[in-house]
Amino acid sequence: MMKRAGMVLLVSLSLLSLPVSAVFPVARQGTPLAEIVVSAEGEGPLLFAAEELQAWLRELTGAELPIRHDLASPQPKIILAVNPDGFAEDLAQIGAKDGYAAREKDGHLYVFGTKAKGVLNGVFRMLSKNTDIIWAHASPEYGTIFTKNPDLTLTQTDYVDVPKLSLRGWQFNTSSMDLELWSLRNGNNHGSAPKELLDKAGYFRACGGGHNLTGLFLKPEKYYADHPDFYPYINGERVNRPRTQLCFTNPDMTAAFIKEVDAFIQANLEHTTVNIHIEDNYTLCECEKCLQPITIDGKTVTIEDKNKFRSTQYFLFLNQVAKFVAERYPDKEIRTYAYFFTQEPPICAIEPNIRVLLAFIYKDARYPLQDPVNQATYDMFMGWAAMTKGLINRDYYGLTKEFPRPADYAMLSELRFMNQHGLERNYAEISRNWHKDPRWGNGTHVWDLNAYYFWVMTRGMWDLDVDYTELRADFRRRAFGPAADDMGEFYQTVEDGWRQISTRSRWNDDPTMMWKLSVVDPGTTEACRAALTRAAAKAVHPNSRRLVEGIRAAFEDQVGWVTQPFRGADVEINGEFKQLDASGAPENWELSAKDMVTEDGQLCVRVKAGPNNKRWVRSKIGIPVEKGDVYLVKAIYKGKGSAYFGVFNFYTKDGGPELVQIGGPRAYLEAKDAWQEVTYTLRVGGDRRGQKLKEVRAIMGAAEDSEIIFKSILLKKKQ
Repeated sequence: MMKRAGMVLLVSLSLLSLPVSAVFPVARQGTPLAEIVVSAEGEGPLLFAAEELQAWLRELTGAELPIRHDLASPQPKIILAVNPDGFAEDLAQIGAKDGYAAREKDGHLYVFGTKAKGVLNGVFRMLSKNTDIIWAHASPEYGTIFTKNPDLTLTQTDYVDVPKLSLRGWQFNTSSMDLELWSLRNGNNHGSAPKELLDKAGYFRACGGGHNLTGLFLKPEKYYADHPDFYPYINGERVNRPRTQLCFTNPDMTAAFIKEVDAFIQANLEHTTVNIHIEDNYTLCECEKCLQPITIDGKTVTIEDKNKFRSTQYFLFLNQVAKFVAERYPDKEIRTYAYFFTQEPPICAIEPNIRVLLAFIYKDARYPLQDPVNQATYDMFMGWAAMTKGLINRDYYGLTKEFPRPADYAMLSELRFMNQHGLERNYAEISRNWHKDPRWGNGTHVWDLNAYYFWVMTRGMWDLDVDYTELRADFRRRAFGPAADDMGEFYQTVEDGWRQISTRSRWNDDPTMMWKLSVVDPGTTEACRAALTRAAAKAVHPNSRRLVEGIRAAFEDQVGWVTQPFRGADVEINGEFKQLDASGAPENWELSAKDMVTEDGQLCVRVKAGPNNKRWVRSKIGIPVEKGDVYLVKAIYKGKGSAYFGVFNFYTKDGGPELVQIGGPRAYLEAKDAWQEVTYTLRVGGDRRGQKLKEVRAIMGAAEDSEIIFKSILLKKKQ
């Protein structure tokens, strides 16, 4: 008979029957030699494990192993079970995590764990250990690569495998079944899976989405008319627009917020975690109370220490919400971002049911946080680690555009370091695979170029002790076959150039600039092209060939943006700072006389930013644009630190007249004492949800702790 969750088998189970070296035949000449047994009353992930095992063995061998719910047949069995009798030592080693074990016993093969999700993980890993299958890419057409074997025998059937991290996942923002299945099959247990997958994926469950203080909980359309004091006081008035922060010191606001959280949890009781996240901006309240110094246990922080002050203010507010949740819903926890002004650990303690997602957005992705380059991020992490063990790493490792960004080394190195300091959860952001995305370019190119690194990072989350170079080699062997060495040469050439650039790498790197600095300027374009050409000739599996050709197409497209100049027409924004208005500043720029300096007899602009800050100036005049417009951006600059320049995008919301600034593509480059001239192409995105793109305005700026002098900045539009 079978019992729910696991199986109690009416046979004698003895660990003494384990063979020293075992093999388990699955198929011969495409005919099944075994069957799959699972409890009919098992949880969703357990039944899904049986379906996936059956489906992939059919793909691999041509044999369809039957799924049964009893042991009546004399056929050898692959038994999938939760907490089966007779494996106490293995189950104790797995513990509360979603690990698994495989053991042969009495002629049967057991794949089991303490959780149904562990068994599902075990099925995918058993297939990987015993065949050359790889879920290399999210594409259902060409993303999975394997060699068919109608005479498959499993030879790796005796092991226990427990992940270092209890939570592993990718945030795709707008997800899809294809993306989540790729993530699931590679061992993750958290994401934004569609409802039809969520129950059988065995994922951790969280509700509330991303930035949501006023987008979900205290919506201004509901509260502003009667309670404008709930919202930030800025420049002499209470702000009435979507997606602002709140007046965190207002007790009435806190009471209303708690009521909204209570109602939201009631409507989502099946979820174990509720997300409460600051909005994605710095619209912080400047009312008298919100600017008062904060003293806790003899420590005082003031607005002069902006981020620590604002972080403390926010967590004092959130602590009140967390106390209510702990009393009313002791089985629930709150997740919140350490991001922007909450990156700094506060001077107050935080409630034990708060889980902090570390979204260190300003870190250099080329180096782990423990590298001296990322000293500020390291200090923040160590401060958080000393405060709480409820940390989740919420980085941007997979958020990239059409450039193969090798973030795997930094990610896995720093995760190992963080894990040594108590962190057991990682939920990072990653690019989607949409073919055309106005914000993120060609998603197909993004994934074709980066599947290599995405897979290494995903697999590396499971076992932090595995060297990333071993995982890379495994991907190349499985995904590219005979073309592995040539593809390795291509990726290494690009990476070598990328590691030599002087500017930091971030989630919003401009891909054209990255190709220019990493490949075109170092003179390795032809070497990359030759490696890809050789790989295309050697790839055997049709999906391998398709992946290589996709990488080739993305490479040629991107290098083309750098190397194929076009004739342009000067447009209205021309920052050769010669014409002055009555104040002594250039016309049409948000500049004052104090921003101006004279260098080499020419009027120039100086932009200076302090630590943990950045500053920019922008043109007053905008250029009307349409989705897909292309501009040539040319800047001449010098200085200390990191310069950035490009455009800001301006939208109208819901057809209204007011222009709203929301980001825009830009380049970050390290400045030198001598003048530098840089030219790159900039592609304008498109409309956003509820927002119509109307114009762009040129910007020039200085990153944290930098001082940059600009001689000129020019935009030219492609005809």
